[in-house]
Amino acid sequence: MVPNLVKKELSRSYPESYIRCLCGKIVSQLSNDSIIIKCRHCKQFVVIKAQKIERIDYRQTINEEG
Repeated sequence: MVPNLVKKELSRSYPESYIRCLCGKIVSQLSNDSIIIKCRHCKQFVVIKAQKIERIDYRQTINEEG
């Protein structure tokens, strides 16, 4: 059974790390203060810049609050 919401605290001990789904598949990469996502279809990269990314929430639906 997969919990509705799992919070993952991010470790800053490694400058780059992979962000994986609860099933184990890599969904993006965290590099310093950027989240890098590769499009499954066209293979281009989407880079989201953010300051101080502290945690990632895993949700079964997008409308869950937490």
